[in-house]
Amino acid sequence: MRTCSSGCLREKRARGFVLFSILVFLQIFSLLSVYSLLRAAASLKQDDFLLQHERRLQIANRIMRQIEHRVETDQPGCLISRMPAYKLAARPLRWWELNACSGNLDGIRYYYAVEREELDRCAYAGQIADNHLLAVQYYRLTLLMVSAGQEETEPGYCLQSTVAVHANQGVSCSGRLRRIQIGRQMWREI
Repeated sequence: MRTCSSGCLREKRARGFVLFSILVFLQIFSLLSVYSLLRAAASLKQDDFLLQHERRLQIANRIMRQIEHRVETDQPGCLISRMPAYKLAARPLRWWELNACSGNLDGIRYYYAVEREELDRCAYAGQIADNHLLAVQYYRLTLLMVSAGQEETEPGYCLQSTVAVHANQGVSCSGRLRRIQIGRQMWREI
């Protein structure tokens, strides 16, 4: 049987230290790899969320354009009394089902309500045949989109738009007149 001298012990200790060092570095590299993968997964999730948001925004804009066109060409239906935007957006789905108009586009349910704003007697959008200026009437449209399978307690995707249309009255302004372009004046997410 062979005995190990002091050099042999040092060699075994050195091998043990090298093995321990390699294991520590492998552990560090493994943790860094896991961290990188988690960051990549979070980034993909965020990109997917942004893509879904952009798609909903495009669909909502398409629906809103249709509703605006109806308001511009016909007498608007689904009129409700004016209320602050935050209160309107906080209304439950049941309220929308009872008080608003509804529709369906590509499997997406939506509800909309129209609020009549004050008549702007100092704004005009054009002239009628006998050279009278027509006043402008503003309407605020609120659209609520509901995803398939969405719970009643979950908030929907809510947009608002303000549309200017010709009023059936002439301008009667004592101040400065403003020319307004008929159609969408603004829109926002709420």
